[in-house]
Amino acid sequence: MKKLYIYAIAALLGIGVVSCNSDDPSDATSKHEYAEGEAPYLRANPAATTSLNMEFPLAKIDQPQYIYLKDYASIFHKHLNMTVDETMVALRNGTVGFFTINTSRQRWDLTPANAGDYSWYYAPNGLGTAEDAVFTLTLDEVNRAIKIQAVGVPPVGTICNLDFGLAEKKNSAFDDYVRFSVQSSVTDPSKVVLSVNIPAGAYEAYSINLKNFAESIRLSMGMSADELIKALESDKIDVYLDDADGNRVVDADGNRPDYTSGALGYWLDENLNITYWNGDGYPANLMFLEYGGGGIYNLGNSASSTPAGTQATVRFEFVSVDDPTAFLQFVIAVTFD
Repeated sequence: MKKLYIYAIAALLGIGVVSCNSDDPSDATSKHEYAEGEAPYLRANPAATTSLNMEFPLAKIDQPQYIYLKDYASIFHKHLNMTVDETMVALRNGTVGFFTINTSRQRWDLTPANAGDYSWYYAPNGLGTAEDAVFTLTLDEVNRAIKIQAVGVPPVGTICNLDFGLAEKKNSAFDDYVRFSVQSSVTDPSKVVLSVNIPAGAYEAYSINLKNFAESIRLSMGMSADELIKALESDKIDVYLDDADGNRVVDADGNRPDYTSGALGYWLDENLNITYWNGDGYPANLMFLEYGGGGIYNLGNSASSTPAGTQATVRFEFVSVDDPTAFLQFVIAVTFD
């Protein structure tokens, strides 16, 4: 009987030993206290996390984008139990911190700001330096906003993940927080590249329907295709010819040259220079560009029909009169049938 009692006590002690040595965090009787400067693990909380995609069009690469914190007031209230204004006060008195997050290690990153107050440089693979940065991340306390801005002109296709948050510092584990995970990318929606055939015959044309490029118009010019068409027809859009390097062709005064064909267009000679209509056709005229109404832009043949097999690459832009940085460029490889 004594042996059975001893065995029972040993079994209970064995169970106790296993429990005390468990690596499962849920078995811990107290939270881990992080040492000064030790980066806490990120406690997963999807409800406190906002994921965003930001596209930076090459044509507007110098324009920052903003996350306005008051748009996420309900998340601050739920997960920090503060208003956005109260959070900013807590940031100043040190009870809340603004930190970046090392996504791959799932830890808060305590690297000091290196691009100004509450501001960090980001390289494509994470936090960077002024030398390798493609974006900066900055908390603007005054305007209650996060500013994300490209550094210089990153190559088209650059993608950078910026992960950061505001966390309450009442415990070293940063359990209560509001987090933003932002994928920033450099795009070039301002350029449409096409290969087209212009039919044989005097003044025959290939027609571009601008409504087919609604997404490019939206991203590069901030308007719908219908709005672009309306602007074209009310003289709020200029059409520029571009040279072989993609630069706008201007007159001696630096202005758009006068149109030489029908609406919003030009006659071009065999070297793609702006010229006037010539009844003899080719080579004095290679082709014309002309708006046909209803969102149709035409690339047309000469009066004599340019010889079959002739090829050229023509470049032109639709440019906002009020904001010349808002434009859509077409690069078109033309073959004459």
